[in-house]
Amino acid sequence: MATGRKTRGKQQAPKDKYRAILTFDDREAGGRFVRKHPWDLVGTRLDKEGRAVLTFYLTQTQIKYLEKEGVSAEVRENVSEIGRERQKEIGSGDRFEGGKIAPRPRGLAAREER
Repeated sequence: MATGRKTRGKQQAPKDKYRAILTFDDREAGGRFVRKHPWDLVGTRLDKEGRAVLTFYLTQTQIKYLEKEGVSAEVRENVSEIGRERQKEIGSGDRFEGGKIAPRPRGLAAREER
């Protein structure tokens, strides 16, 4: 039964994610890894030698887990930090002036040109 009270538990901030590149001997090995670890897979490709190169967004905890398992990952930039920096570039303010200006659909101009 709901009491109407809000939970006062602290919300944990999401952990930062890093771009990590993993290379496997072949597609099958890469596929086995992806099925075992359903993490944030953001890119796949085969290199010149036919090895599967998988790009993930991983937390430090996931990266440490890989190290314990003996899987080597090439850890690159902190994509969470890049996202925070990009958000600062977004303008603030009210471009619709409190509802005085209506938003225009992007497709409208294309339809009027016909």
